Parts: sequence; structure tokens; C-alpha cells
Amino acid sequence: INQAPIPMILDGFAAFKPRVIFINVVKTPELVAIHQSLLTEMESSLGIIDPMSKKRPFSAHLTVAYRDLTKSNFRKAWPEFKEQNLYFEFSVNQLTLLKHNGKYWDILDNFNFNQSAEL
Repeated sequence: INQAPIPMILDGFAAFKPRVIFINVVKTPELVAIHQSLLTEMESSLGIIDPMSKKRPFSAHLTVAYRDLTKSNFRKAWPEFKEQNLYFEFSVNQLTLLKHNGKYWDILDNFNFNQSAEL
């Protein structure tokens, strides 16, 4: 892929109450740009259109707890997580395409970014 590595910043925990705890991914201009580029490419080349992605804002995140977290356990866990400090910066040099098989995510393909491409 003719894409420079993307700077990634993970900054703290957040929640989609009352069931999801996640690590916040900062929406850098590079991340927003590749997200939009992927949506456009999926629509124009593959005919894949996600109506929900057109209605709700892009919320980049890494899920920590979801299906295994009851509402009651969320209420116990969230006060612990929201007080935790977490901060990481790194570069992403590959995109992995996943497909859920009903139980877990399978890797379909990996796409390496062009290390010499400009941001």
C-alpha cells in the first residue's frame, strides 16, 4: 500500500456506558485520513457501504471489555479503569484485514505500508 506509517497515540481509558470499556485512540489527522480513504475505497472498489458509518462519528478505540462485561461488573470496573493513566505513542506500518467467524476474528490479509511514502 502506498501509505506512510501512521503515528498512533493511545491516551487513557474511556467507556461506552453501560457495557464497554476501551482505550482511547487519538484521532490524528493521519488516522482520520486513512479511515476516510478506506471507506471510499471499500465503497468504490468493492461496493461495501456501511450506512452506520455515514451517520455516526468515527470513534477509534481498542476494546478492553465488552461481551464478557455485565452491567453490574461494568459499574464495578469502570471506576478503576477511569482513574488509570495510560499513554503510548508508536507508528503503525501495516493494516490487517479481519473477518469475524462467529466466535473470534480471523486474519484475512496483512497490507504493509510503504516505508518511503510521505505522510
